[in-house]
Amino acid sequence: MQRLEGKRVRLLCAAALVMGMLLGASRLQAYRAQQATPVPTPPQITIPNGTATSSNASEMDPLLARQQELRLRMAEEDRHKRMVNDADKLLELATELKTDVDKSTKNETPVAALRKAEEIERLAHDVKERLKN
Repeated sequence: MQRLEGKRVRLLCAAALVMGMLLGASRLQAYRAQQATPVPTPPQITIPNGTATSSNASEMDPLLARQQELRLRMAEEDRHKRMVNDADKLLELATELKTDVDKSTKNETPVAALRKAEEIERLAHDVKERLKN
């Protein structure tokens, strides 16, 4: 029984740790957005006929550059939405797990609580991997 209590405590601590990581990641993202540095312009290359051109192909085609910028922005928005959804799900599962543990007696552990704990672990691992990338 003491082993189950220890596991409960570890799972609740893991859920709290993940929530802290998510909060820290969102604050870091906001800080980075404020501190965004301008992208340096690529060097100019002189072609034998005397015209200067950029070494970056996307600058030659503004439509291509705009499409690339749009794809990057959409990918970042999608990543942010997934992070928010996962954080909401983690919070919901952690709250449900705490409620289940509070309702249980010393000598029993609800099967649903163990399933929620496993789901929290899986989701926390996914979030952690996404934060690394």
